[in-house]
Amino acid sequence: APRPDGPDLVLLPNGARSHPALSEWMADGALGAIARWALGVESVRLLQDGILHKPPGCTGAVPWHCDHTYVGYLRPPRVVSIRVALTPSCEGSGCLRVREGSHRWADALPVQGGASAIPEGALGGLAPREGPEVFVPLAAGDVSVHVCRLWHMSGPNPSDAPRTRLVFHVADASCVVDRARMNPALSALMETDADGRLTGSGFPIL
Repeated sequence: APRPDGPDLVLLPNGARSHPALSEWMADGALGAIARWALGVESVRLLQDGILHKPPGCTGAVPWHCDHTYVGYLRPPRVVSIRVALTPSCEGSGCLRVREGSHRWADALPVQGGASAIPEGALGGLAPREGPEVFVPLAAGDVSVHVCRLWHMSGPNPSDAPRTRLVFHVADASCVVDRARMNPALSALMETDADGRLTGSGFPIL
């Protein structure tokens, strides 16, 4: 598990796939089954995984955003975010918040070249507006799923208990990579088949 390194949140990219026990769990089929059900497709690939940890007293927060801004290089962008709670979370410990109905907003969302982080201020003109803000508390072992256009955030953790999540971004395996929507450096690392679909060990079938 990640260490509580000071007051700020800890994000470990590829933390799940690099951990033997978590990697074995990812390969046992349960994660893929959730994604296939959520997307209504027959086959899915893992895009990204990470461990998000907020130690007790953490002042760090994840600002409002939607995942489409960094997975929108896929056509169509059929991607879900799956969050697995390793510890309980509630409003008082900075749990996930979503804007109900925001996945239907008609904004032409920017795509940050497939980047794993959104530059500060990049979404300044698209701040969440109408639609109720809904907290998504989870018990340890619970799972939440949302589509890539849903606006969401999570707050600081002022509580005396840690809050740790596994986060997975999973795509319909039939999606095609639009390299025009990616920066050249990342595009060069993106392995695709002759039809432009993701392939290779970097994006495993779940």
